[in-house]
Amino acid sequence: PYDSPYYFHYHWTQTEGANDLQNIVGQTTPELSFTVGNPHSSSVEHFVSGEHSENKSYTWNLNAKSEHPIKLNGSCGVWTTYMHEHEDDATITITIQPEPNVDPLAASAEDFRREGDGNSIITSDDWDDSSHGGSNDYNDYDAELMKWFEPHDNNGDQNDADLYFTAYDSDDADGMCDAGGPPTCVYDCDDFFTLMDLDGELLENISNDQLCNFIIDLPDNDCIADCDENMLTEINESVSDCNECLAAENCDEEFGGCPDGTIEDCSGDGDCAPVESLGDGWCDGEDEAFGYDLSCYN
Repeated sequence: PYDSPYYFHYHWTQTEGANDLQNIVGQTTPELSFTVGNPHSSSVEHFVSGEHSENKSYTWNLNAKSEHPIKLNGSCGVWTTYMHEHEDDATITITIQPEPNVDPLAASAEDFRREGDGNSIITSDDWDDSSHGGSNDYNDYDAELMKWFEPHDNNGDQNDADLYFTAYDSDDADGMCDAGGPPTCVYDCDDFFTLMDLDGELLENISNDQLCNFIIDLPDNDCIADCDENMLTEINESVSDCNECLAAENCDEEFGGCPDGTIEDCSGDGDCAPVESLGDGWCDGEDEAFGYDLSCYN
């Protein structure tokens, strides 16, 4: 409008809505912008649901004014003018919905159990440690009998058993704890979504070599600063695996399926079940009562 005989003026005014807008820019320009939050719930504490948030609406009025010159006098060939104004008003209402968050699904009680090495201490000479052939996994679960035992140490006094449970098999449409994909803390790393989708699956035409080159650079990337200890352990293990397979030029083989002696779970969640689970007399159905879904195998 600077080189035009017409001049325009704009003025935005908030007429309705809460007074919680931030970074309001452009109230006297054609374009208005602002930021506003609407979290899923009122709680900022872990494991406290709080009250679910409602929609938030804001109404703005735009007053647009234009000026153009009108002849005031033209006697003796000398023109004089004044600026004549016209104006109009319009409103716009913006509705901000709460941050979406699907309720999680807790793992079943059977899925809490972690077998460890599957060895417990049933008799006094059946110690579960490295010197007696065990792995010393501090988990007194016997996989064959599906029971935990108090360690037998030839002493009548109490000798506490170690039990280990996890909730990693819980599910959430917004992101799962143990879906076989990468730690969720790497989702904001550069190039992640050029390699993988929201479920952590490789995109079409992306090779495992490309994925590994991305993984081995993660330790030097600030984007993993928000990873917890378990996530960092998983990343470091993947870095080690990737360095080995890149050197051996066999990353497709390394990440191409379940290890020898195991078969892929039918649920598609990335779990690998022991081959012995087939035909063992236990029902490994879609409800994964024993940790696996093997219903797609005859």
